[in-house]
Amino acid sequence: MRLHVSVEYFQRERLHSLYFTVPAENFSSLLSIYGGHFFDAVFNITGHPDSIDALTVNQFKEVTLIETGAVLPHTLADQVVVSGSFANGAVLTAHLEADKRNNFGWQLELTNLYAAYARDVEDGTHLVPTFADALVMHDLIDKIEASNSNGQRVALK
Repeated sequence: MRLHVSVEYFQRERLHSLYFTVPAENFSSLLSIYGGHFFDAVFNITGHPDSIDALTVNQFKEVTLIETGAVLPHTLADQVVVSGSFANGAVLTAHLEADKRNNFGWQLELTNLYAAYARDVEDGTHLVPTFADALVMHDLIDKIEASNSNGQRVALK
């Protein structure tokens, strides 16, 4: 599975209305918003990987609020790269990038996806995301950040 998400948001210069995306304690970053939502959608289809390696990079150490000129310290990642593997041997690659000035959007490539849909139709099963799924996603985000900070592969199960 390959996921690439690039957004024009989370730039070095931001509108004052986006102030909430600067402090880390607001949990409003590229990883928590876009990573959390896209990983949630994809892993709801594919299941969660068994292990990951991750790199998060903060290229913008300061953010300027356009209207006021206020310069704020910034510690959140604007680039996130994740690789991993699933129990069945499938491979995960994901790249999230902020401040993309052109050609932003998202791409998702899944192999053998239609077989999973066919099984759901045949068996009458349906997986519906729950609050428990959201907790699993928040745990994944924590582990991506842990892998980046300690430079080591993190087991997810």
